[in-house]
Amino acid sequence: MPAWGRARRAGMRLAGIVAACAAFCVAASAQFVYVKSDATGLGDGSDWPNAFTSIQTGIVSALPGQSVLVAAGTYSEGIALPSDSNVLGGFTGVSGTEGDLGARDPWTNISTIDGSTANDGAPVLHVVIISDVGGVTLDGFRITGGLADLTGFDANGGGVVVDSLVSACTI
Repeated sequence: MPAWGRARRAGMRLAGIVAACAAFCVAASAQFVYVKSDATGLGDGSDWPNAFTSIQTGIVSALPGQSVLVAAGTYSEGIALPSDSNVLGGFTGVSGTEGDLGARDPWTNISTIDGSTANDGAPVLHVVIISDVGGVTLDGFRITGGLADLTGFDANGGGVVVDSLVSACTI
């Protein structure tokens, strides 16, 4: 192959690599992942219209350094928080308010994690598990519906099993 052909192919490969990196870097640079119980968009967590509908999905999808912002609503699930998680409830979920932490009011825009039917119609043992992790913040939620009624670890913490910071929550 002539030298110009090899250079052209190498340039095309480089352009493809640059384009892929640019797409990744844009996605990775977003500070927030969005969760809204009644979102109907793409479900990719990129903004309120395209928010995830499950808090746990938002948590698992968040990259290091991203915060999970949760709109008012009831989320029938149990969640487990990994290290360095920052999950904030109390947002309106109104399009155009993405990233506006000043629009957050957890006392008015109530975000509820309800474990009462999250286990195939039965209650979960623990609605929120924050165990053996560090750097975790869970703020602005009403947590209800857990039923820790077994023995040992599962005898306590129907709402929350925790060993990290939890603030501004109703348990």
